[in-house]
Amino acid sequence: MFARLHPSEVAGMVLLDAASTEAPAELKTRARLTPGSTDFLEEEGVAESNREVHSAGPFPMIPLTVIAATDHGPYFRRWEPTLIHLQRQLAALSPLGTLVIADGSGHDVAADRPALVVRAIRSMANALPRHR
Repeated sequence: MFARLHPSEVAGMVLLDAASTEAPAELKTRARLTPGSTDFLEEEGVAESNREVHSAGPFPMIPLTVIAATDHGPYFRRWEPTLIHLQRQLAALSPLGTLVIADGSGHDVAADRPALVVRAIRSMANALPRHR
């Protein structure tokens, strides 16, 4: 959302197994959330957030790396092809987009594959023009 609203302030972006506005309702959290908790309120705001992203205009033409997890646990096993498809769609938001598959990683890619994340960020930073 920030990149769409302030494209001149974003030189590149790395997303880690990011949420997609195109995700089907079946992919909502299965956790029992305590009403009023941060997690509950976050889940309640997803639909409105998705509407805001859709109305914010196009994604800017900046380098974009999307790192996709492949192991979201037993319940989501049958959804893995859909989840990879959604990550592929996110990478396609920019003509400069790249999809990186974090084989065997769960949703918390930074904890499961920290070296992969660091490499992606360094690669992005090294590829950017020095004046930015």
